[in-house]
Amino acid sequence: MKNFIKRVMLRPNNDSLAIIAENIGSLYSEGIPFLTILELLREMPLANGYKDSIYKIQYDIENGESFENALKKHKELFPQFFISMVSIGEKSGRLNESLKGIKEYYTKISSIKKIVGNALAYPCVLLVTMISLGLFLALFIIPSFFDLYSSMGTEMPKSCLVIYEFVQKAKENPLIIIIYAISWGIVIPSLVIKHGIKKYVRIPFEKISIIRDFYEYISISLLSIIVKSGINLSLGLNYCANSFSKGVLNHKFVNINSAIIDGKTLSEALQGIDGYSKYTISIVKLGEASGSMDERLELLSSYLEKKSLEKINKILAGLQPALILVMAAIVLIFIMIFVIPLFGAMMTGAEG
Repeated sequence: MKNFIKRVMLRPNNDSLAIIAENIGSLYSEGIPFLTILELLREMPLANGYKDSIYKIQYDIENGESFENALKKHKELFPQFFISMVSIGEKSGRLNESLKGIKEYYTKISSIKKIVGNALAYPCVLLVTMISLGLFLALFIIPSFFDLYSSMGTEMPKSCLVIYEFVQKAKENPLIIIIYAISWGIVIPSLVIKHGIKKYVRIPFEKISIIRDFYEYISISLLSIIVKSGINLSLGLNYCANSFSKGVLNHKFVNINSAIIDGKTLSEALQGIDGYSKYTISIVKLGEASGSMDERLELLSSYLEKKSLEKINKILAGLQPALILVMAAIVLIFIMIFVIPLFGAMMTGAEG
């Protein structure tokens, strides 16, 4: 039960992870003792749970634990990717480079999430407003009209009568209605997504241009981090594959690593895997030929980031007006089905 509560209350925060990685990396490179760095980190503006976890990590390191092992005790806040990259840095002696890579990764992910979140904020407000309006009509307005019809001896429209009867049953059996709503609104959709959509719809879903480009950008960014850290490429790929259990990125890194182990170059490995553009493969080939793979991958990562963000912004720019039109259509349908019949019935009753 305690672990369940921790998972619910404490979650990884991309901004906090970027702050932690950036400050440890910069202060460590300046020669400041690691334990002192952890003390300074607790003064940073970090999300819920991180300051307490850093205190415990500091205690574990003082008692002989490695940074990696201390982090593993707080997986609810530090994702496997963060821990794996720290492990790479500690084992290669290039912890500073690994931490810089971690900071870049989580900063980019945080930026993308904020862009998407800000763009969807207004449509979400509209959706909540529509739901609230519907509940207000169902719980207060329609019952009032029902009483009015009864006093006039007029039959209520069937569409309104169905809602009225449903509301009355909900008031009589609230527990059953709550269970029903949770089952159909949360549990069943979650099961369908987890065991149905992910299994049978994943491949077509991944062929959508924006999603394919995003996965390409993330995988190239991680390859750039691995190369800049200076560790063995196969070892780094294995760490990344383990950091993303199942899913597209795991599949990509496992296949790339298998090809590298078989003696292929990175560009040859990418050619055999779906989801990498000709431009990406050509840039990787240039990096191999010139001996400047780290620079090429960094430039490629920046290019793919810009490309992905442009596509995301373009889609979101069209999504907002589209959602507003959908909301307007819902309002119009609601008026035609429920409101007009109500007033029509009232006028008929008044004339009678």
